[in-house]
Amino acid sequence: MSDEWRQPHCWFEDAERAQLRAWVKLSTRAKIDFFEEMIELAYLSGALSPERLALRDAESLEPRRDCSSAHRSKIGSNDAS
Repeated sequence: MSDEWRQPHCWFEDAERAQLRAWVKLSTRAKIDFFEEMIELAYLSGALSPERLALRDAESLEPRRDCSSAHRSKIGSNDAS
Protein backbone atom coordinates (compact mmCIF):
# COMPACT_ATOMS: atom_id res chain seq x y z
CA MET A 1 0.00 0.00 0.00
CA SER A 2 1.37 3.42 -0.89
CA ASP A 3 1.61 6.40 1.47
CA GLU A 4 -1.34 8.16 -0.13
CA TRP A 5 -3.70 5.40 1.11
CA ARG A 6 -2.79 5.80 4.78
CA GLN A 7 -5.37 6.89 7.31
CA PRO A 8 -6.03 10.67 7.67
CA HIS A 9 -4.76 10.68 11.28
CA CYS A 10 -1.36 9.63 9.88
CA TRP A 11 -1.40 12.66 7.60
CA PHE A 12 -2.01 14.88 10.59
CA GLU A 13 0.81 13.26 12.58
CA ASP A 14 3.19 13.68 9.63
CA ALA A 15 2.21 17.33 9.23
CA GLU A 16 2.59 17.91 12.97
CA ARG A 17 6.09 16.38 12.98
CA ALA A 18 7.09 18.44 9.94
CA GLN A 19 5.80 21.60 11.59
CA LEU A 20 7.74 20.88 14.79
CA ARG A 21 10.91 20.19 12.83
CA ALA A 22 10.47 23.44 10.89
CA TRP A 23 10.00 25.36 14.17
CA VAL A 24 13.15 23.83 15.67
CA LYS A 25 15.12 24.78 12.56
CA LEU A 26 14.06 28.44 12.81
CA SER A 27 16.67 30.87 14.05
CA THR A 28 16.30 32.43 17.46
CA ARG A 29 15.72 35.81 15.79
CA ALA A 30 12.85 34.37 13.72
CA LYS A 31 11.25 32.87 16.85
CA ILE A 32 11.53 36.21 18.69
CA ASP A 33 10.00 38.00 15.70
CA PHE A 34 7.11 35.52 15.72
CA PHE A 35 6.40 36.06 19.42
CA GLU A 36 6.67 39.84 19.08
CA GLU A 37 4.12 39.67 16.27
CA MET A 38 1.78 37.55 18.42
CA ILE A 39 2.06 40.07 21.28
CA GLU A 40 1.30 42.91 18.87
CA LEU A 41 -1.75 41.08 17.52
CA ALA A 42 -2.99 40.39 21.04
CA TYR A 43 -2.49 44.04 21.98
CA LEU A 44 -4.22 45.37 18.86
CA SER A 45 -7.15 42.98 19.33
CA GLY A 46 -7.68 44.28 22.87
CA ALA A 47 -6.70 41.04 24.57
CA LEU A 48 -3.95 42.89 26.46
CA SER A 49 -6.02 45.93 27.41
CA PRO A 50 -5.60 47.07 31.03
CA GLU A 51 -9.25 46.24 31.75
CA ARG A 52 -8.89 42.63 30.57
CA LEU A 53 -5.61 42.19 32.41
CA ALA A 54 -7.20 43.56 35.59
CA LEU A 55 -10.08 41.10 35.26
CA ARG A 56 -7.63 38.25 34.78
CA ASP A 57 -5.59 39.34 37.79
CA ALA A 58 -8.71 39.60 39.96
CA GLU A 59 -9.67 36.04 39.00
CA SER A 60 -6.20 34.77 39.85
CA LEU A 61 -6.47 36.21 43.38
CA GLU A 62 -9.61 34.20 44.18
CA PRO A 63 -8.90 31.20 46.46
CA ARG A 64 -8.57 27.90 44.68
CA ARG A 65 -9.26 24.37 45.80
CA ASP A 66 -5.93 23.09 44.47
CA CYS A 67 -3.92 24.80 47.26
CA SER A 68 -2.33 27.24 44.83
CA SER A 69 -3.57 30.15 46.97
CA ALA A 70 -1.67 28.70 49.94
CA HIS A 71 1.47 28.61 47.84
CA ARG A 72 0.88 32.21 46.74
CA SER A 73 0.58 33.38 50.35
CA LYS A 74 3.88 31.73 51.22
CA ILE A 75 5.56 33.56 48.36
CA GLY A 76 4.09 36.86 49.52
CA SER A 77 5.29 36.33 53.07
CA ASN A 78 8.86 35.76 51.84
CA ASP A 79 8.80 39.02 49.90
CA ALA A 80 7.91 41.04 53.00
CA SER A 81 10.92 39.94 55.02
